[in-house]
Amino acid sequence: FVNHKNAVWHTAFLEFLDDAKMQSKARLWHICADNALHRLFPIILILSADYEEQ
Repeated sequence: FVNHKNAVWHTAFLEFLDDAKMQSKARLWHICADNALHRLFPIILILSADYEEQ
């Protein structure tokens, strides 16, 4: 079960990264409520830690 969960998570995360890469190359623009045009830059933050077993 753990290997399956790991494989599913990594596959889904790779699809997410591919989508984020396309969004960053396509110059994603957004119109705010005040009709100002802003360019959005995707940022991926990851918290990674190696906790000791208790």
